[in-house]
Amino acid sequence: MAVSLTSKMQAIADLIRLQNQSGTVLLMMPCLWSLVLASGGQPTFLMLAIFVIGAFVMRSAGCVINDLVDQDIDREVERTRHRPLPSGRLSRTEAGLVLLVLLAVAALLLAMLNVVTLLLGLGAVVLVVLYPFAKRIIAMPQAVLGIAFGWGVLMAWAAVRGTLELPAILIFFATVFWAIGYDTIYAIQDQEDDRRIGVGSSALLFGRFTWLAIALVFSGMIACLASVGFIGQVGNWYTVALVLVSFVMAVQVAMIRRGLNRREAFDMFRSHAGIGVAILIGLVIGLIGDSTVRVTGPTMGTSYAVTLHPLPEGIERDALQTEIDRILVRINNRMSTYQEHSELSRFNQNQTIEWVDVSAELFTVVDAAVHVSRMTHGAFDATVGWLVNLWGFGPSIPTTIVPSDTAISEVMRATGYEHLHLNPSPPALRKDVPELYVDLSGIAKGYAVDHIAEYLDSVGIENYLVEIGGELRANGKRQNGMTWEVVIERPTPLVREKHRAIKLRNRAIATSGNYRNYIERDGKRFSHILNPNTGKPITHNLASVTVIRSSSMEADALATGLMVLGPDAGYDVAVKEDVAALFLVKHEDGLHEIVTPALDRYLDRK
Repeated sequence: MAVSLTSKMQAIADLIRLQNQSGTVLLMMPCLWSLVLASGGQPTFLMLAIFVIGAFVMRSAGCVINDLVDQDIDREVERTRHRPLPSGRLSRTEAGLVLLVLLAVAALLLAMLNVVTLLLGLGAVVLVVLYPFAKRIIAMPQAVLGIAFGWGVLMAWAAVRGTLELPAILIFFATVFWAIGYDTIYAIQDQEDDRRIGVGSSALLFGRFTWLAIALVFSGMIACLASVGFIGQVGNWYTVALVLVSFVMAVQVAMIRRGLNRREAFDMFRSHAGIGVAILIGLVIGLIGDSTVRVTGPTMGTSYAVTLHPLPEGIERDALQTEIDRILVRINNRMSTYQEHSELSRFNQNQTIEWVDVSAELFTVVDAAVHVSRMTHGAFDATVGWLVNLWGFGPSIPTTIVPSDTAISEVMRATGYEHLHLNPSPPALRKDVPELYVDLSGIAKGYAVDHIAEYLDSVGIENYLVEIGGELRANGKRQNGMTWEVVIERPTPLVREKHRAIKLRNRAIATSGNYRNYIERDGKRFSHILNPNTGKPITHNLASVTVIRSSSMEADALATGLMVLGPDAGYDVAVKEDVAALFLVKHEDGLHEIVTPALDRYLDRK
């Protein structure tokens, strides 16, 4: 019995490839790249444990699924015929039980993460199940493997930030390119068997040009990772790691062009685990090798990032993050329309025309919103909550129907900042229309940025960049002594492309645009930016507005208001109010830039 149990345990170990963890490392490394970068070089022990264990579990589960699907094929291949299933050391039922245990562990790990990561995790399971069938359907199953391995990158980023951002997408594609490359090298050893059995393989697909295909995907990987380093301002050690990895890959391409035997192909494949580790080491040292501290996390349906240096004596990073999180939770609890019991939601639910006492914090933001409403002649209006819901952009149930003019007119009766009255002492608000619905989503993130900046000032931090959902405020300088630089993007829906960079010191910047956030109804695209005066989405040719202001709260609201006004009226208001604003306007011959005199001094005209 003991011998039987020992042999079964050995068979299970062979089934999950316990003796060869190269595949686990190859899956794990991109996850850790993403995790480390998303957390500013300082991931929590819990997150590290979840993704290290998760990589082992999911790679093991993938091996079991692969062997269950490929049992008959494995009998025909010399390299795989001794695996537990084709050799009869384990039955399919026993392998299925092992798989159930692994998936149960994966489910427990997922349950410890946020909803976005949980949903992505379900997608990962689907990819793991589909991969073994890919070789029967497509000529390059390595691409499916790359997507499956890259999926962990997205999960790691979402676990930290609560959303997906450009660096995560770049690491995802780097992983896809990398996996296609190293798995094509792995496939070289099975070319004859794959050709005989009739399954797909990139090594067969590319034939004598396999070396060139691998060179191209490795180049794509390095390009993506270099872009990540540039965006994340990772230190020089990361660059050194990428240069060394590029050299190793160039040598490998030369060897592949010369020709590899089976053993050489397998050894080269295994070397990529070391390549992944080298990149991770470079990334970690690049992020923590200087005095720059990065604090990140989810908030307000998006994410925040605080970059600062140096951390004053007596202040720990964890304590700093705890206080920042506390500030953000408090603000969200007061100003969210997505939380039924937030202070703002309670005010909206209060169907009265009497004065309602509110916190000084909520009063401050509503007061600023009304001020910007007056500046922009009602183009920015925080009372558009019912309109936002009617068009399907708010917390209500999404709609697939374009609202009728009648429905819009009905809602407009309960819209208008002039129906909202303020009493500063004691702070109180009053509606003269009981159904008035206040929505501070166009200004609350800016207020939160300002509040975090004030907290950093109060503890003696002089150099920082605070960002929440694209709203930024900078103070002091970067660690290298250079002024903080913020990129204004070209208004393209799918590709993030630089329009120009603006140096920012002791100022806040916000951009409003209609090129990414929209809905499609009846084949027509509708912007998420609503004109409070018409009750409908804007339709003019202004693509985006960027505003620089001393207050992020004002910059946030003004960018929206000027966007609603359009290029002509918006420019006139900005000039009159001495607002530093940059307008990007779509014309048939391309994109035109219009800047106000107040913004001109921020531009580098060289």
